[in-house]
Amino acid sequence: MTRRTLLMPVAALAVAGAVALPITAGSAQSGPRTFTVTNGKETMFLDDVAPRTLKRGRLTMGDRIVSTQNVKIDGKVAGTLQFDTTITNRKPQPWSRFTAMLRSTLVLKDGELFGVGYVDAARGKERATIVGGTGAYSGATGTVVGSENGAVITLGS
Repeated sequence: MTRRTLLMPVAALAVAGAVALPITAGSAQSGPRTFTVTNGKETMFLDDVAPRTLKRGRLTMGDRIVSTQNVKIDGKVAGTLQFDTTITNRKPQPWSRFTAMLRSTLVLKDGELFGVGYVDAARGKERATIVGGTGAYSGATGTVVGSENGAVITLGS
């Protein structure tokens, strides 16, 4: 397997909002709550597996994006988001048309949230499901709808 490593800021990539899974720190959920968050500074690793197409601005099945970034709520850093995204296109696609599966962990001072999701850049779909949590977020469930610069998160009761 051939690997290619690049470190770059997320602002240069269309995947920026696709993986945001943040929420404010707080106590266990008592009813549905909705939060709007924005992405902060990010460090990213790209794994360009064969066929190597990243130099030509294309992503292919099996390419991976692994990242860590600060997440902001009301302009203040609220936690750190870590994600691992696997590209699922059958044929090479540009950043504007890739599809991917993702796994996310949001680390907050009082617990973590875990999520899985799907990205379809061509259709503008960036969705994830919160599948659990620890600490104050033990048993958390909910949804995430991403945008280019952040996400809207809704936690269930």
